[in-house]
Amino acid sequence: MGFNVALPTETVYGLFAVFWKPSAVKGIYDKKGRSMTNPLIVHASDLEDVYEYDITLMTKKEEIIFHILADNFWPGPCTFVVRANVDKVNPMIRNNSQFVAIRVPMYELLRKILRLVGLLVGPSANRSGKISPTTAKHVFDDYFGLSIFMPILRSCNQTHEKAYGLESSIIQIEETDTGVIIKMLRAGAIGTEQIHDCLSKQTFDFQYTIDVNIYCVNHTTSVAPGQEITHYAPDTNTFIGTSNGETAVRREDAVLLATKEILDEHGSKYNKCFVLPSTDDECAEVLYDIMREADAYCKKHLIGTIVICKEGLRVVNPKAGTTSAIHEKLVRATSAAPCVRV
Repeated sequence: MGFNVALPTETVYGLFAVFWKPSAVKGIYDKKGRSMTNPLIVHASDLEDVYEYDITLMTKKEEIIFHILADNFWPGPCTFVVRANVDKVNPMIRNNSQFVAIRVPMYELLRKILRLVGLLVGPSANRSGKISPTTAKHVFDDYFGLSIFMPILRSCNQTHEKAYGLESSIIQIEETDTGVIIKMLRAGAIGTEQIHDCLSKQTFDFQYTIDVNIYCVNHTTSVAPGQEITHYAPDTNTFIGTSNGETAVRREDAVLLATKEILDEHGSKYNKCFVLPSTDDECAEVLYDIMREADAYCKKHLIGTIVICKEGLRVVNPKAGTTSAIHEKLVRATSAAPCVRV
């Protein structure tokens, strides 16, 4: 398998290469237009495969934390960044760092493929920096004309009883002089409070801390993907809208993505409105779909601005990371631009 293939997961479509095929791994960067300083995620069928292929080289304390968290959150939308066996993991996969990102996905078809091929590596299957795909059509739209592409014709929200719609949480585990640091590097469905609850049930003979470092900008030493300040972005200029935003936009030359409650109050001022679901879980599942639909409308009708307002979203599980993940995706989709008034 020296080619690249797009496959759905319970989060978004991924663009994959076989772990042992450097040319295919390089192909991911080439096809996506992805910076070589942006690491990839190794996907395994289960925890046993991580050890069978000897891709990690954790300290004892790191491994204790890793095992507890992996047992609780795998398979699922959670990626762990751990110390790598650099002799076994291609530098392209880990950005020449001492760490490797690993995930065991929930989607059973993908896990069956992983059992056949061993390990796959890959990021989301979007063009670099653009909105992630959650349907096969999104992948075809992004990579039309590349015949080596073989997306499986199924939407991510059909892959499992639970579809998350946003990329996995990324959590780094690293032992330092002061103890083990568990650091959230990318927001996803698994939140820091869930990590804390999981570990608080255990007794350790060493210190650990849980930290958040989501908004660092990708650079040559990055150990995890998805760290760029501009990411998940439509081609149309996009802003987060709030009731007390710093600036205004020409609403007649803008579309608004918001809950029905917000649209009932402000929607008539805009050229076009797109309804977001009322809960954070439902919103996360379809956010990228609606962003793509809005972007296509703007291109067709020469509309210059997308405004996305997440006010009014009801939080289903306060300890989960879904609300934070939605906010993080929108911050990156807008290049951290100041919020505008709805």
